[in-house]
Amino acid sequence: GLLLDADKTYLTTAQLGARSSTGDSEGQLLDPRPVPTFTNEQIDEALRHFRGAIEQIPPMYSALKHQGQALYTLARQGKEVERKPRRVFIHRLDLIAQRPSQLDLEVHCSKGTYIRTLVEDLGERLGCGAYVRSLRRTWVSGFVGQTMYTLADLEAMSEPELTQCLLPTEAGLSGLPEATLSADQTRRMLHGQSLRIEAEPAESAIVFGADRRLLA
Repeated sequence: GLLLDADKTYLTTAQLGARSSTGDSEGQLLDPRPVPTFTNEQIDEALRHFRGAIEQIPPMYSALKHQGQALYTLARQGKEVERKPRRVFIHRLDLIAQRPSQLDLEVHCSKGTYIRTLVEDLGERLGCGAYVRSLRRTWVSGFVGQTMYTLADLEAMSEPELTQCLLPTEAGLSGLPEATLSADQTRRMLHGQSLRIEAEPAESAIVFGADRRLLA
């Protein structure tokens, strides 16, 4: 839940000149169009419309459900259903590089943002269509400066190297209120006994033992 709710940053390459049935390079290409030569100013003017609070219509190829069925299941059956727009927030949307028919973009966005939809809407704004050619998450709120590894990186590592990559459990719980127990309270909790602690009211909290080990 916490990581799903966190802001995220992505690097994506937008392929101009067509849409895709899935919004990315795995889908069927649709509506091919010529790509004009855009200036950086024209690109930035288009990007400006997608910064801040925006509304997105979720793509059919997504895990959202309609009457109990995932949208991607319906999409694979050739069906399309109405989806309600969802409000998201784009903190930052920058042009990193421009090549013929391709734009490299960096996006810092709120939870629930669909990069495929963002790129598709940008393509329509530019008038030539676009879909996601590549996408990589580079940052998750609470993990600033942490190295992120690809699956291929992890598969190539030895067991000691994998162990070094692991972060403590509490690294994913940053931002929650904390409570540290006394030695007696720690013993009682480890024996499954109930106890009362002095702490600020909160829906969720992190509880450390007297030795600062995470207990709950």
